[in-house]
Amino acid sequence: MTKESLMKAGLTEEQADSIMSEIDSDYVAKTDYNAQADKLKLAEEKVQTTEEALKKFDGVDVEGLKKQVSDLQDDLQKKDTEYQQKITDMAFDSALDAAISAANGKNAKAIRALMDIDTLKASKNQQEDMRTAVAQIAKENDYLFGDISQPHYNPPKGGKPNAATDMASALAEHYNK
Repeated sequence: MTKESLMKAGLTEEQADSIMSEIDSDYVAKTDYNAQADKLKLAEEKVQTTEEALKKFDGVDVEGLKKQVSDLQDDLQKKDTEYQQKITDMAFDSALDAAISAANGKNAKAIRALMDIDTLKASKNQQEDMRTAVAQIAKENDYLFGDISQPHYNPPKGGKPNAATDMASALAEHYNK
């Protein structure tokens, strides 16, 4: 329907303009219509995809999954705490061994046995308390400390001065007698 066909039907130009504006307001441009149709189609596909994804979760115990996640998080926290404790223990052991070595300790295992390790671990000033504990043990057990480079047994000198050091010289010495 056009404006001219309305005017031929006996309407005035103002009436034809009014009718045409009403008709135009009810219609949408084809590009706008296609854009809206595409949006609707995309939204329907999203809904369908979402419904299919939700169907995969039918029969799933949500509370059980939450409990599993919570348990896994707790386990992770425990492991993290264990590792931190191991790292702390290794640092403590290293510092204690260093303190024993600095005092020329001969047997770190024996010296550790004489120490109150739990008290030292709980100490606020571990380094100083370690040195103090090692010094106290050194006073009480001086045989555990000293120069470790000096051998305890010094065998007497002697033997053959030209002793063979390899198989060829040993055989030559034996057959040349």
